[in-house]
Amino acid sequence: MLKIGICEDEQNVLNQISCCIQEALNNEIEYSIKEYNFGMAMLKDREIFDLVILDLDMSGMNGYELAQEIRELDTEVKIVFITNYSIYKDYAFSVHAFGYLVKPVNRDILSAILRDTVKYISPRKKDTQQVKFLFKEGVKSFHLKEILYFEYMNRDIHLQTLRDKEYIIHKEKISNISKKMSLYDFVVPHKSFVINLNYVSYVKGAFLSGMGSEFLYTLYC
Repeated sequence: MLKIGICEDEQNVLNQISCCIQEALNNEIEYSIKEYNFGMAMLKDREIFDLVILDLDMSGMNGYELAQEIRELDTEVKIVFITNYSIYKDYAFSVHAFGYLVKPVNRDILSAILRDTVKYISPRKKDTQQVKFLFKEGVKSFHLKEILYFEYMNRDIHLQTLRDKEYIIHKEKISNISKKMSLYDFVVPHKSFVINLNYVSYVKGAFLSGMGSEFLYTLYC
């Protein structure tokens, strides 16, 4: 889901931007929008966004000051400024902003920013995305980056995590795990394993090394 935060003290402009976003994204991707009229309200909410659109000219905490605070908390969020004056565009560079919009907001420019945001946040979403598996105790979710590998052993799937903790998925096929995880940089070097490529250091002969541990795979079977 693309999470968007808008902070604008002019309600008519805030409504216009929300409408533009809804029209631009339509049903293409899942998204959410949270609206704020004051910078402190956005900060106190402590919400994590993929994209924030901030009015530079707000009273109280202005958009630039808000952007500095946000950037301290999140180095990856995309920041876009809204302003009445194009001369303020230099502010965008000092907080590594993604861009700026001059009022009245141009729908085409906003649409282009949204498309670029979706493109650039894709790797970030992979890191935070979760997958679910059914265990005897019930359903448990894992962040993709938590999982080292899956191993089929004694008719069960053994899920190995970064914290050296093992979970057992009963009565599941490794082929089903492979199909599910192939969307997230997991591969099958051997018929009994599905591994997370992000933790592979090197491959040498039949040995695959990663995360300080060495696991034996028949890579060319």
